[in-house]
Amino acid sequence: MTLRHWILLRALFGAGALIAGTTTGTPAAPLSVWTTISPSCVINSGSLADLEPVYGGPSNISVGSATTLNTTCNTTTPTVAFSDATGAGTVFIMNSGANVLNFQISNGTSCSGVVTDTAIPQATTQVLGVGANAVYHICAAVIIGQQLAKAGAYTDIVTVTIAAGA
Repeated sequence: MTLRHWILLRALFGAGALIAGTTTGTPAAPLSVWTTISPSCVINSGSLADLEPVYGGPSNISVGSATTLNTTCNTTTPTVAFSDATGAGTVFIMNSGANVLNFQISNGTSCSGVVTDTAIPQATTQVLGVGANAVYHICAAVIIGQQLAKAGAYTDIVTVTIAAGA
């Protein structure tokens, strides 16, 4: 190899190293990574209906109104709790203007507003079923003994809280 070839070869390798050095840089680009985690417990759509207990003041008779809470929970100890803005203990309160009518909620398919209905206290957790389409019965009845309640249409909003548990 002549000196001229060697210089030429050396120049080529030098240029190659220079070219290689400029092309081996690592370009940065964004890569999005995401996922969606579904709720551990959900109320199945259309499962809750308005409760309309019937109460006859003069006759002091309450006929409970029942519905079912359909849930899907994938945890071992899901719970449900019921509360309203003004009640306390086992007493929930419906209003008609300034007038009040006390009622209770129990876990059953029928109820009469008497002690044997085993009323559920406000904000007390109740165990739900695990898995798809677990059913929890809800019954509301006016508490008997309110014959002197003023005539009117009484309403209340009860908040149903589902907790996933462990």
